[in-house]
Amino acid sequence: NKRPSPNDWYRYRETYSGDTVRYVIGDGDWTWGRAGERIRIGADYFATDRTTISVFANLGHFQFRYDNPAYYRDYTIPSSEETFYRQETSFSVNNYFYSINLNFSHKFNDNGHEISGYLDFASRKGGDANESYEWDTDPDWNLVGEVPLRQRGIEENHSTDLEGKLDY
Repeated sequence: NKRPSPNDWYRYRETYSGDTVRYVIGDGDWTWGRAGERIRIGADYFATDRTTISVFANLGHFQFRYDNPAYYRDYTIPSSEETFYRQETSFSVNNYFYSINLNFSHKFNDNGHEISGYLDFASRKGGDANESYEWDTDPDWNLVGEVPLRQRGIEENHSTDLEGKLDY
């Protein structure tokens, strides 16, 4: 279930401030993809003709990622110094999950007199990452300097849910 999707893009922006116009022109690639696997299994047990116990399990993994390298030219009119820079941005999600569901039902008679219930347990664990780098370049997109501007965020997450219900 892997689906990469490359795209090209172009960006043109004009900003007016008094008698000055700022232009930011950029183009780049945008590639994204997702993947995932899931296994489901379950069984019903008929203890009697009026009592049923069911159990189901769900186990899986999913991920998503995009990458966006781009080149920008930034200048103003009346003229100012032109700046050129390369920017790389990426974002990813990677999670594992599982759940277990237990159901119970017993009919005391055919008039709707019954007891039923369920118990659900689910857990998810994974993380998100977001990174952005920006390098100054010359007009031919050659890197100038060695230290890029960098932003990075990583978030780990884990959730566990338990839910149950009993009806008579």
